[in-house]
Amino acid sequence: MRTIAENALQLIMEADVDRLIGAGRHERSGDRATWRNGYRDRSLDTRAKGAITRVMGATWQRCRVHFMRNALSYVPKGQNTMVAAAIRQVFLQPDQKSATQVWRQAADQLRTRWPKLGNCMDEVETDALDYTGFPTQHPQRGKPTSTRVTSR
Repeated sequence: MRTIAENALQLIMEADVDRLIGAGRHERSGDRATWRNGYRDRSLDTRAKGAITRVMGATWQRCRVHFMRNALSYVPKGQNTMVAAAIRQVFLQPDQKSATQVWRQAADQLRTRWPKLGNCMDEVETDALDYTGFPTQHPQRGKPTSTRVTSR
């Protein structure tokens, strides 16, 4: 399934580049706006969010584990426990309104000491709190912690 999704996303990205350039790969055309400047290994992660939204109409949901890793990278190691505890309070909230309110308070409070962390929280707020908009009965309402499948 993953391979199918990756191939579909690769085709979408190639079609997008062809549209921007005005011609396909190795195609001669008077409508060509520019040229490809070599091959680049384009990661699906860089544009997957937009492609998923356009093709499937789905939202991008960021897991807590990866967000927390990113957030703590802006903080000195000695402060990780305190910052992680402040951010975890957000994920304990029962609904979207209170989670958003606690997120904003935490971001503003942490921004005074670590401006880059505050900016990071501003940028990912929608993605990190997306699960709060799911109905209570939804299987993913249980606050996703990782996208990695574990085997036993």
